[in-house]
Amino acid sequence: MDPKLEETLEKISAQATAALSGRLLALVLYGSAAGGDYHPGRSDLNLLFLLDRVDAAALGSLLKPLAGWRKKNAVSPLLLDREDLERSQDSFPLEFLEMRLAHRVLQGEDPIATLSIDRDALRLQCEREVRGKVILLQQGFLDAGPDRKARQELFRVSIKPVLVIMRAMLWLSGEANPPLVPAETLTAFEKIFGNPLPHCRRVLDFRADPPRLAEPETAALFVGYLAELKDLSRWADRWEPTK
Repeated sequence: MDPKLEETLEKISAQATAALSGRLLALVLYGSAAGGDYHPGRSDLNLLFLLDRVDAAALGSLLKPLAGWRKKNAVSPLLLDREDLERSQDSFPLEFLEMRLAHRVLQGEDPIATLSIDRDALRLQCEREVRGKVILLQQGFLDAGPDRKARQELFRVSIKPVLVIMRAMLWLSGEANPPLVPAETLTAFEKIFGNPLPHCRRVLDFRADPPRLAEPETAALFVGYLAELKDLSRWADRWEPTK
């Protein structure tokens, strides 16, 4: 455990409890800080607050402490009550599965462990999301223009959601606990995909210690990366997971 991270989480937990005055039923850390891809100073802290009720008063009570949490890389927390959680499961199966695979209860009950994941809804969302990532990557390339650094930042931010989709597909294929470390996720996914994804693997380098690439190398990497994601999109369209 990272000592600074633990100190930050303890402060957030105490301040959230004080701000919400008994309305906080559970506080859950999820995402990279709860899994195998946390990088101090770079990774966001993703938090789920389960409340007795989500209303304007609850939102207002968090404004002041949230300003301090953001300085520690905490993003605005996900606020849900029990009804929200129950009714959202079939709408966001990909997001809830990712939470279930990598979460840590900081206080209260564990609202994530018992979530029901609809396999058909998850399969459909995976197909839709991978198509969307191709479109966003193309738009991001146009937005970056000739700026090499902007293109390399596009690599860094675009690969994480692709890994989330890969883990979901591994889960649908019968892997109860898909690997959380990015390189291991990719290796496991290549086995069900049937082909290596070397450009995706190179893009992974931008998550932790971005390599310095000249413009021709950056352009070539983008071409290969986009081609692999398009192949993945076509494959997802006809893929039938394990029942």
